[in-house]
Amino acid sequence: MMTSTPQTRELSQIPQDPITALDQAGGVLGVLAALGALSLAGLLRGRHLAWLAPATASLAGLAGVLWLFRSPQRRTPAGDGLAIAPCDGEIVAIAEVPEPHFLQAPACQITIRLRANQVQIIRAPLPGTIWYRRYLPARPTSQPDDALIIGIRQRDNGRALLRLSASPLWRRLPSDAGRRITFPPDLENAIQAGQVAGHLPLGGQVDLYLARTARVAVTLGQQVSGGETILARL
Repeated sequence: MMTSTPQTRELSQIPQDPITALDQAGGVLGVLAALGALSLAGLLRGRHLAWLAPATASLAGLAGVLWLFRSPQRRTPAGDGLAIAPCDGEIVAIAEVPEPHFLQAPACQITIRLRANQVQIIRAPLPGTIWYRRYLPARPTSQPDDALIIGIRQRDNGRALLRLSASPLWRRLPSDAGRRITFPPDLENAIQAGQVAGHLPLGGQVDLYLARTARVAVTLGQQVSGGETILARL
């Protein structure tokens, strides 16, 4: 944990633009677009059906990448003391557990399962400053998938921790297949509730740790919308 007080940047200085396919998969998009254009040109010029398969595959791949990075507009509830869902998905756990990384105290844990077919954008669950950041690479014995933990400190010194865990689907892909977790805001960056803050391609698990006194506003099995659903009141 950081012991010195960071100089918080103004919210207007933090990028608010959505994380796009061009930012994260520009190379893949370029290859697919080029392959699709060449295949279509060959199909139109030579009128050979042999060009149909690569043209269809490349265009389907291009559409798939764009779908993977889709970021629909959301309306974030206004008000103080609200913890907003950081992603789409299903509430699979609500528990009181110890949180040793940032809160360093018993905490209220709310776990969301984000599936590969859902919107995979991660949003800031509450306003504050990034005070703690740690990447945890996968370990076969203790942690099967990569994880990123983000500590958020609020103006009233309240604390929350966001843990992003990569999907098990990544175990089946090559190690250089892409970024498992993306979260551009860094230490000392200010964030606001509902702000687009990251991307969890192929889905995964998102845990939000709040003060144990938080009043949970969701139930097990409930479907939530990132940036819109109120998870708890602080």
